[in-house]
Amino acid sequence: MASPRISVVIPAYNEEAFLPRCLDSLKKQTFRDFEIIVVAGGQDATATIARKFEAVVIPQTEKGIAAARQKGFDIASGEIIASTDADTVVPENWLERIDELFRQHAEAGAVAGHFQLYDGPAFVRFWIRTSLTLMPVVLKFAPGIWSFGGFNFAVKKDVFKKIGGFDLHRDFGEDVDLCRRLKKNGKVVFDRTLVVRVSGRAFLKDRFGLKNLANYLSVLFRGKPSLTVVHGSDIINKPGNLE
Repeated sequence: MASPRISVVIPAYNEEAFLPRCLDSLKKQTFRDFEIIVVAGGQDATATIARKFEAVVIPQTEKGIAAARQKGFDIASGEIIASTDADTVVPENWLERIDELFRQHAEAGAVAGHFQLYDGPAFVRFWIRTSLTLMPVVLKFAPGIWSFGGFNFAVKKDVFKKIGGFDLHRDFGEDVDLCRRLKKNGKVVFDRTLVVRVSGRAFLKDRFGLKNLANYLSVLFRGKPSLTVVHGSDIINKPGNLE
């Protein structure tokens, strides 16, 4: 059997409440040449749900998000590896657009987009929407402060391997660190039309996003987070309504 063009990797630790939405959105993709890999951990029905959606299920035996992503990327058979999270809902043309971007930018090692929140505090949702509007200005005048998130990027498998994959010692910012190294080794294309919808559950204990923002900037410029990490899966395990 020929390898798929794209492998989609999803780390999922006790994500039985959120994962069905994510996998359902992937099953509705207009692009069909792909596989889904779920790295499943915890004690709930995450693995069972993933199998019902015909995903390749890999048990998460090592601790941490970086190790989970790496495990999925290691077994991916596609020449392109797309990354998203269990609490993310992707648009129907997500993979189609990723494929188009790599064909349009043959020199790119990775492509990525932005996000909006489908639940969580209203102020934070407004702030995220505003940041998408301001992104062209940010990329023009301060490109160094932009990084992709693990919920919405794709990378060529050979480029990913060349730079050594994820830093397994990180429990925060493994995606930011990867983006920083990718940008040093080639071109990362940002497409503002490539937008996914993500749960805002991480902001329930970080209401205005200040801790997340501080850690993001700290990883971007110092290489490590400055504050205690708040994990979304530790806060709430019940998805809100899609808006």
